Amino acid sequence: MIVPINSFGKASVDQIALFESTIGVLLPNDYRDFLLKSNGGVLVDCMVRPVGLNEDIQLDVMFGLQLDENLDLQFWLEEYSAEIPSESLLIGSDPGSNFILMIISGESKGVYYWDHTHFFPDSSVEDGNTYFICDDFYEFLNLIN
Repeated sequence: MIVPINSFGKASVDQIALFESTIGVLLPNDYRDFLLKSNGGVLVDCMVRPVGLNEDIQLDVMFGLQLDENLDLQFWLEEYSAEIPSESLLIGSDPGSNFILMIISGESKGVYYWDHTHFFPDSSVEDGNTYFICDDFYEFLNLIN
């Protein structure tokens, strides 16, 4: 499937290598390819349904490299590094400033929706506010409708 995205351009191999060096983790190949082709962008009329939520969420933006801070992977990683698992990234957001979280490695590896504003009634501090979407970034792109 081709995701309708207004791209931010293309990330360079050097930009990706610098980012990986800074965070100390290699990006998955599917996500690296996405950055090389589009460097993130604004999503147009895109929805996805996380496991455990009984409704679709609207997607707004996928973050990229070396962009305005509100659109930049490094900015969001630094902003929330204390609240997200190690070896993970905030790769995008919905219009309500909740995030798409990608855990790069480990037992919980995958793409998730993080309802950090507790917008949905199912989200709570006690019961959790992070919802699994899929195992990898390529699958995430294929689930967007």
